[in-house]
Amino acid sequence: MEHRAALNKIYTEALPVEIQLSTAYQSWRFNIRVKDKERTLNAIFASGLFASSHYASLAGIMAGGHCDQAEILANEVINLFNDHFFNEQSAEQVCKIIRENLN
Repeated sequence: MEHRAALNKIYTEALPVEIQLSTAYQSWRFNIRVKDKERTLNAIFASGLFASSHYASLAGIMAGGHCDQAEILANEVINLFNDHFFNEQSAEQVCKIIRENLN
């Protein structure tokens, strides 16, 4: 928990508040919303770092129709790692890449 808190502090301080999800959603991963998720993820991966994509909407699988909010989240949310696979230097680097790719 101490390591996770240290990385979350880096993310909180280094990323614009308007792209951060509420602190209530920042324990398993640190979640952000960006307009061009694919470009941002590609830039992160190209630098040798990693992040993950938010889970896909289950619209059409669990029931018919569309789930507008779930689909919006699936298209915009990136999960930043805050576990033992990421260190403080990696968190700072991924923040720099995200800031460079914001529109």
